[in-house]
Amino acid sequence: MAISSLSAAQISALSVTAIQGLTTTDIQSLNGTQIAAISATGIGALADTQVAALSTTQVKALTATQIPKFATSVVFDVTQLTQLSTQQVSALTSTQLAALDTSHIAVLSATQLGALSATNFSGLDSTQVGQLN
Repeated sequence: MAISSLSAAQISALSVTAIQGLTTTDIQSLNGTQIAAISATGIGALADTQVAALSTTQVKALTATQIPKFATSVVFDVTQLTQLSTQQVSALTSTQLAALDTSHIAVLSATQLGALSATNFSGLDSTQVGQLN
């Protein structure tokens, strides 16, 4: 059975092992509703290559509850970052923001930056702060 044929309820019930076993093709076949249904634990189990496979449409479907659950080592690419809503950006943890390099920081819009709290900003170093537009 193709992963794309699973319901949102079935996707949310997938084990961490099942999530980790998804290929990038499997990830790319999921629609927004299915992406939003991945459990917080499942989101935290996604590997860098799986996150890199997310389309901009799929990134837009991520919930503010899912965003802080991504592993700290996982960094959205520049295109994915530009697609995050203000609600999604505000859900980034200070540790996740600290993991962004200057090219990632530089693409955040004024609207996205305005969504960050003092706690979010606490993770940025002086080089990253220098890249803020």
